[in-house]
Amino acid sequence: VFSFEVFFIAIMSAYSQYLEEHIQSELTKALSQAALRNPKDPVDFIGNYLLRIIAEDDKAKKNAEIQAKWREEDQALELKAKERQIRIQQKIDAEKAEKLEIEAFYVQLANNTCKIDALQSWSEWMEKKTQSSSVYIARPCQITNDEQQSSALLYEAVSCKENEFLLSTTFVPTESKGVVLQLIKSEEADDEDADEAEKNQNESKARNKIHIENVLLPGPYQEKLHFFTYPKVGSFLAFESSVKSYLSKEAIQAELRPQWPLPIEEIISEQQQAEETVAENKEENTESEQAKDNEADENEEKEQKEMPPDPPQVDKPFIVCMDTLGGEQYYDDAMIEWIEQHVEKLEQILGQIDVKEFLQQRQFQAKEMPPDPPQVDKRFIVCMDTLGGEQYYDDAMLKWIEQHVEKLEQILCQIDVKEFLQQRQFQATIDARLKEYQDALKSEIEAKINEMEKENESDPEPIKLFNKHKYAIEATQSLWSVIADSIMKPEDSVFCRVIAAFVKLFEQSTNEPKLSIIRNDLSQFEAMSDKAWSECVQCLKDITLQQINEYNPAEIQSFDCWIVEALLKDINAESIGNEELAVVITMLYEFVDASYNVFKYIQTKESSISEDKNTQGDETA
Repeated sequence: VFSFEVFFIAIMSAYSQYLEEHIQSELTKALSQAALRNPKDPVDFIGNYLLRIIAEDDKAKKNAEIQAKWREEDQALELKAKERQIRIQQKIDAEKAEKLEIEAFYVQLANNTCKIDALQSWSEWMEKKTQSSSVYIARPCQITNDEQQSSALLYEAVSCKENEFLLSTTFVPTESKGVVLQLIKSEEADDEDADEAEKNQNESKARNKIHIENVLLPGPYQEKLHFFTYPKVGSFLAFESSVKSYLSKEAIQAELRPQWPLPIEEIISEQQQAEETVAENKEENTESEQAKDNEADENEEKEQKEMPPDPPQVDKPFIVCMDTLGGEQYYDDAMIEWIEQHVEKLEQILGQIDVKEFLQQRQFQAKEMPPDPPQVDKRFIVCMDTLGGEQYYDDAMLKWIEQHVEKLEQILCQIDVKEFLQQRQFQATIDARLKEYQDALKSEIEAKINEMEKENESDPEPIKLFNKHKYAIEATQSLWSVIADSIMKPEDSVFCRVIAAFVKLFEQSTNEPKLSIIRNDLSQFEAMSDKAWSECVQCLKDITLQQINEYNPAEIQSFDCWIVEALLKDINAESIGNEELAVVITMLYEFVDASYNVFKYIQTKESSISEDKNTQGDETA
């Protein structure tokens, strides 16, 4: 049921709340002012007062908006200032980090003891820093071509792997090929004007350089450009450079003053400071002591005058080249200036490394070097024929063949050095293995063999011997298998013959021929070729421990006694010896001999059984 009273009360309550929130305060002020001032027209006064309040409120709102806008602008400016400060600080931090990184790189570069390593590290670092496609450093040299001297470049360092082929080539620039020839000519001209340069020594000399902004655009070097692969767009930059080097015969043999390479001035300054410190701390000298001091000073001055000069230095020129071929980077003036500064730093570092190399070379030459190992002549004969063909050897062909025989001799000498070093390494390995065998393994093998003899006392003597030597071969597999690393064939053919017989045992057990050279139709075994030795030791390496473990001569159907007898003819354990490699060869011989004896024993036993059966058959008949 609708109640008017309730509705009226609700309306009045809402109206009262509205008046209290929005009108009561201002209206009360207006009424109180009207009461105080008692205007003639109180309604007009109250209305104007309320209008003034409205105007003041509007003004306050506008001022608040302006203040808020100002605060926003101030905050925005403060934020921009902070961001700018952060950017500045980040730039400063980045520059500091860059500077520290560069300093650390050059410290590490200075730790090198070889200039070539330093050049390689610097070229790789410079490629990354400048975003170059490649950085390569070359050394000018002179080569003889058709009895004429010509300038050439030897590349010492290349940053890009694609250009590593340059390290193994000699590039010969010509008038129409290679722009760096201009730098080489500049260096030659500088040498000719050396006297004039000495007069102007104090004047700063500009470094010669070549900068081609785009190698594909027309320019003064367009016809002379030489591309190692194929033309690409990009920049090219090259600097002349040099390092003062002590690496010369005169410098190596020169006398060095004490504390070299410290400058003489620095040494004298340190001595004077030390003398002043001593003079300040000690009491006044007597006349006699003063005289002694004066005499000591005179002696020191005399020694300083007699100090030898610094060793002579020679200029070692090189050329630093870089390019951005195939990339988007170009070298601007700022970058070129930066690179030139680092080329100067590289020269300083190379100067420091040169001192290290110089001192190392002097120390090397001061040592008493042992003579080269003795050599023996190994003669061979080269034969060839055209039997059955239409070819004949004329004088030109004979001369050509003789030249290539000489080249073969040179190559064989190089290979001989490699084999010599490999043989020395083998000797060290076999000596170490033999020492282990003598120190520990030998006693363990002997103890195990004694146990085996007690356990198998009832076995026939040949079988007991075979089991003993088979165990010894199994236990020393790491010792005899290393013989495969031996390059040098022993002078005595015994070693080769024993190894061949050992390999032949396993050929017969597996029916897999391995030794192609050593066979039944071989005329004699007294002299073994290098080829036979190489084949024997390689086949020895292929024999596994499993093959030895499974090997049993009693189960072999066919045993080639003839070739084993021929290989072991006139050989016994005593004749082999007991020093170094002979110890191993003796083990192999005893195993082969025991295997042969077992087979002969089985043959004899089977033959005896067969004869007994035939005799019994005859008696029964």
